[in-house]
Amino acid sequence: MDTFNECYDKASNIDKISQLECLDAEYEYQDQRLNQNYKKLMQSSLTTSKKKRLKTAQRQWLQYRDANLDFYANYSVFVDRNLLYSYKLNKETTKRANELEFILNYANPDSDEFWLLSQ
Repeated sequence: MDTFNECYDKASNIDKISQLECLDAEYEYQDQRLNQNYKKLMQSSLTTSKKKRLKTAQRQWLQYRDANLDFYANYSVFVDRNLLYSYKLNKETTKRANELEFILNYANPDSDEFWLLSQ
């Protein structure tokens, strides 16, 4: 994340293409984290029922994310839509990767306790 902030700060003084390049690189990193955490959870000792709920939640999150990004990308004529879309995509993907990482690190497969911790 520090590398992203440094990249983006420098790019802000250059141009939007440089900003988009920083955002794209960060998205690739965060998307990889998200996918790794999801795969680890699906291969973990979570019960079949919990894995099914996780799969459903992940699919619904993707639908929400895409619809929300579409809204933001078409929200305002006063901002660069590509920049706004990439920025929001990064924020949403990072947030979801962090959520899955939290579950992975603090989930007890024998209880629903971690759901209470994440609230």
